Amino acid sequence: MSSIGVDISDTSLKYVRFEPTVRPSGERAIDTWGDITIPSGAMAGGKVHEPQQLVAVLKELKQTTGAEFIRVSLPEERAYLFETSIKADTPMKEVRACSSSVWKRTSQFRLGRRTSTS
Repeated sequence: MSSIGVDISDTSLKYVRFEPTVRPSGERAIDTWGDITIPSGAMAGGKVHEPQQLVAVLKELKQTTGAEFIRVSLPEERAYLFETSIKADTPMKEVRACSSSVWKRTSQFRLGRRTSTS
């Protein structure tokens, strides 16, 4: 499934999608990129204050790119952060397995007719 990477700030939504194939050199080429201005006051400090304005921006993204799925970055203050303790004698393989499972839980969001901001 192809998806577009999206970064949402208080002032703009930036997006990028890479071509689905890797070049012989191992490099990837950018297929689609751009930004959409978020109306002033729609967001502040990473919080959505005017949901309908943000929904309009997401609809514009879908219309512009044809994207069905997006991968969204969250500002640190909105991300789920936690601290944990690991015993000094824990094998590195076990530590890596735990951290790997956290990364695998990332989600793709489908851009459909109904886009929830909550």
